[in-house]
Amino acid sequence: MPLRDADNSEMASTIAASARGCTLKCRALPTMCASLPIKPAALALAAGLVCMPLGIHAKADVQRYAIVMEALGRPKDDALAQKLDSLEVFLAKNGTPQPEARQVITTHLRASFLNPSLIPELVALVRDISAVTGTDIVLENGKFLYAFGHGVEALIDYCSALNALSVNDIVGMRRLPINAYNLALDRLEQRFSGAYERLRNTNPR
Repeated sequence: MPLRDADNSEMASTIAASARGCTLKCRALPTMCASLPIKPAALALAAGLVCMPLGIHAKADVQRYAIVMEALGRPKDDALAQKLDSLEVFLAKNGTPQPEARQVITTHLRASFLNPSLIPELVALVRDISAVTGTDIVLENGKFLYAFGHGVEALIDYCSALNALSVNDIVGMRRLPINAYNLALDRLEQRFSGAYERLRNTNPR
């Protein structure tokens, strides 16, 4: 059963307040080495998930992601596994079918070029893009990961199809590929961040 709007608003406000001003510094992609500021909408989803209680109707297996990470040869990280589990529950409680949420998160884990700590932010972004384009979230996730895993031109093609890049952005990405991934994420978040919740609130179901 989806959370009531008042519950969603209160949860988002609490989580965002606890994470305000945070900055993520990590190596997210092979060529993404700069600090990545997380947008407020992504913070509302990504921060504090580990503290969210599990619901009766959307309870994930708390060991599932630890097992998946071990099978993929990822370093043991119980905190991350719990955060991904809570992310799955949060998505399922807020409109994304749980099997699809689980598939999207697991597919991100399998993407060896991604830093797993970025998964909550990236999954939130994919959900926002999917809501705007009307594309199934699993399909949109595949397109997103393909773009970020297959070089600058694939990234330009994906972002351009979403009208997220200017001519100067494209020129800059080709001139300095090392900055292309940061720029692409920034432009996608500028255009789509928070779109899922805004659309959901205009037509609550």
